[in-house]
Amino acid sequence: MKNTKLASFVIATVVCASFVQLAPAAVVVFTNQTLWNTYSASQGTSVASETFNNLSGVYSGSVSGTAGSTAWTASAPQGLFAIAGLLQSNAPETMTFSFAAGVQGVSAFVFATDTTQNSAASIMEVTLSDGSTYIGYSTSINDFLGFYSNGAAITGLTISATSAPGGPVVVYPTVDTMYFATIPAPGAIALLGLAGLVARRRRN
Repeated sequence: MKNTKLASFVIATVVCASFVQLAPAAVVVFTNQTLWNTYSASQGTSVASETFNNLSGVYSGSVSGTAGSTAWTASAPQGLFAIAGLLQSNAPETMTFSFAAGVQGVSAFVFATDTTQNSAASIMEVTLSDGSTYIGYSTSINDFLGFYSNGAAITGLTISATSAPGGPVVVYPTVDTMYFATIPAPGAIALLGLAGLVARRRRN
């Protein structure tokens, strides 16, 4: 849906190497969607997306949805605003996402917008549920950021934006399409194996 451009995210903590790096906390960080997709698939996960297209207008409380088998909830102190597939805080403050159990990987196009919903130069800060914090510079709606945990499941994250030098004074943390990588339940894996066995017998 979006062009997969490399974002200029600079990882401030936990990860301090290049492009993709396995952190001590077993969290892998990506700034390229294709690599995140490929890595998540190699771990045996199923990826589902949330486009936010079914949301529109101002939400004074939280909003919730389901992507595949993953239930998610988003909130911000002064509510949320959704327009044309974008979800942002209704004020220049932190957005919080929480996820149902089983999310090993999460990614999204993460950036900031100004009062007219145009992308704005900003410093983005994303904190995962395990306390790991990632900071990067964003200038485009194509800035992609993804995480994959090889340890504990990711149960949520927070996103905040600060105006960068030369950018607008007021910016709003914004996401456009969020992806969840989950490991199928044992029953689903068994069904997939059975389907493969049936397909092989039919070919024979």
